[in-house]
Amino acid sequence: MDTFATNLKNTGYPYTVWHHMKNCKNIVLFPNNPLIFGNKAKIAWLEIDPDTYRVWSFLDTGERGATELILGEDIAAINDFLTGFWMGVEVSVWSTASFSLVLDKWSEIKTCAHGFARSLASYLEAATQPKEALTPNTEKIQAGLSGNIPGIAGLSSFNYDCISSQELQKQLQEDAEAQAWTFEEGKEILDSSSTFKELGQNTWDKFKEKYLGFTNGFKKGVDWYFGG
Repeated sequence: MDTFATNLKNTGYPYTVWHHMKNCKNIVLFPNNPLIFGNKAKIAWLEIDPDTYRVWSFLDTGERGATELILGEDIAAINDFLTGFWMGVEVSVWSTASFSLVLDKWSEIKTCAHGFARSLASYLEAATQPKEALTPNTEKIQAGLSGNIPGIAGLSSFNYDCISSQELQKQLQEDAEAQAWTFEEGKEILDSSSTFKELGQNTWDKFKEKYLGFTNGFKKGVDWYFGG
């Protein structure tokens, strides 16, 4: 966590945030961008104790937030994320090796392999039923690979062409924006919570939607491999 803490410090995050991270031993779910309330940027994050699966929320003031949950069935969402992450790394290795057979410049190989691996992530996302499910519907994925589901291209019509670096950066930016917290989302959570317990649960549910699950893990694994 020392590197993460240093990055936060260099980016301009408050002392209470990066100093806490420097000594943190938990699994941290940290948003890409702060939440903007009016003209002020606020940050909050979740931490998961790897031994007890207890979830804590923290605020940028250094105070512990309202969330204190014991993960039960939610452990599955974390396992799905970790499985997806590992598969994303494996696909990235395979994708890089494949494009290195037909291209010479590393910059081109990296862009093409990264874009192709991400396109598989988008495919998995499209093959998830329902859309917000945290695990892929394997039967639907298999049918989609065979070209038997309308709206999902089979492997025979899959696009293996390289995408441009501009298009890749656009995809990365769109994902970063989708995972950033908005004022409207924060307000929705507050308005739908009548107790601290409900506030904690609603916040955790939104975190699961934004950051956990198989497809999110897959994309993170791909982007991590290519240095994103």
